[in-house]
Amino acid sequence: MDPVTYIVTDPLGGNDPAVRSDFLDVSESYVIVSGCVRIETSALRKMPGYMHAPFSSALPSAVKLGTVISQRVRYIAICSTEKAFHTVWDPYYTYFLNIGYSSGMMGKIIQRFPYSLRAS
Repeated sequence: MDPVTYIVTDPLGGNDPAVRSDFLDVSESYVIVSGCVRIETSALRKMPGYMHAPFSSALPSAVKLGTVISQRVRYIAICSTEKAFHTVWDPYYTYFLNIGYSSGMMGKIIQRFPYSLRAS
């Protein structure tokens, strides 16, 4: 399977296009900066989007907690910049709050698994 490749033009009108490749759940951007190529990665969210059980479901709490933790760890591992991480994590966080997960539980997960733990 070949990745889908896009030529992304600079929204500020620059001449140097970036190349972005989306493959499985990773999006890679190749950006030319001062004559060097910088590779940045982020998580690719496919539609239809999030489809998780609400907190009020009969699923065991450990399963619900594990779902949030595994997604956060996955986003930390995939996203090469903190900006890319927050681009995918923040809507996901809001989604879970909207389906009944408590901000306290989500806050504990964020404290336990900060982006700063990402291997360089």
